[in-house]
Amino acid sequence: MFRSRTERFLVLEAELPALCDSLRLTEAQRVSVRRLADSLRAVMRGDYDWAEQSGRYANENIPREQETAQ
Repeated sequence: MFRSRTERFLVLEAELPALCDSLRLTEAQRVSVRRLADSLRAVMRGDYDWAEQSGRYANENIPREQETAQ
């Protein structure tokens, strides 16, 4: 799920310049759009880093019946 949402974000992010053009955004508005996209990227990365480092999703925290299903 994480991978598919990340891929979708990257596709949409790449389309932002064309969207800004079609909406005839000013330079200030384009900067705001870029800042929002950068912020969303940072939140996604922070979420990923937290999940990797917290140990919450480590194998020892997965019940045995789920572990064998993986």
